Amino acid sequence: MQSSLLVSERMAFKLHRQGMIMETIGKNNAVCNEYPSPILPKERWRYQMVNMYPDSGQCHPFGRSVMRWETGKNPPNTKKNFGYLMWR
Repeated sequence: MQSSLLVSERMAFKLHRQGMIMETIGKNNAVCNEYPSPILPKERWRYQMVNMYPDSGQCHPFGRSVMRWETGKNPPNTKKNFGYLMWR
């Protein structure tokens, strides 16, 4: 489970570095412009587990350890087919 989440976070990081994800925060709150953001702002990204064992009651920030909430969600006899809803 830790490795599947790490791959998801790395993909978001890669898309930021390539300039494929646009940032929409400006200096003035009334005027927002879109511009490429090469640096991943961790405080704006969240993820939620949706596949195998949905975790609809919580969202988790990027970079936080999964040790507290992964208990019982990674049985040894199943396919490792985890799905995450990632949003900003």
